[in-house]
Amino acid sequence: MRGFFEKRWVKVTGIVVASVLVLGLVGLAAFPWGSLKGVIERQLTARFGRPVTIGGIERVDAFGFNPTIRITDVRIPQADWAGKGDFVDLREAEATFSGLGLLKGAFGPRDVKARGLHLVLVRDKDGRTNWERPGKPKGGGSSTDLDGLTISDSVIEYRDDKQ
Repeated sequence: MRGFFEKRWVKVTGIVVASVLVLGLVGLAAFPWGSLKGVIERQLTARFGRPVTIGGIERVDAFGFNPTIRITDVRIPQADWAGKGDFVDLREAEATFSGLGLLKGAFGPRDVKARGLHLVLVRDKDGRTNWERPGKPKGGGSSTDLDGLTISDSVIEYRDDKQ
């Protein structure tokens, strides 16, 4: 009588399962993150309550579980109550993050580099801010494992009507 692992169907099943796992990992390591541009725009539009546009998203590195992506020409209009112009106008940013962490539902960039950022932060006399999620109660900040943040060729404005 042959042992359990000597049966042909067990070997074939094991090979198929191992092959699927390896192909999944290779697929993640080589994933073209730019293909998610539309999804990211929709998620950010829902987050800010105004239309977010992204000119392009491309993967900078070719292969790995900690990809670096470049995002270009990002625009988020200002909230209607906060005045005219844009809340965010970003020429280019690069971010490195864990692809495996993303599988667990956690996007945590480790290193972020922004160039050509124009950010206009506004707080009105009632304490409402243009960076909060519309219609959501204020909550505490979340922690991050950000290892590096570089901002160059940028302007950050802050208008505070509550002072």
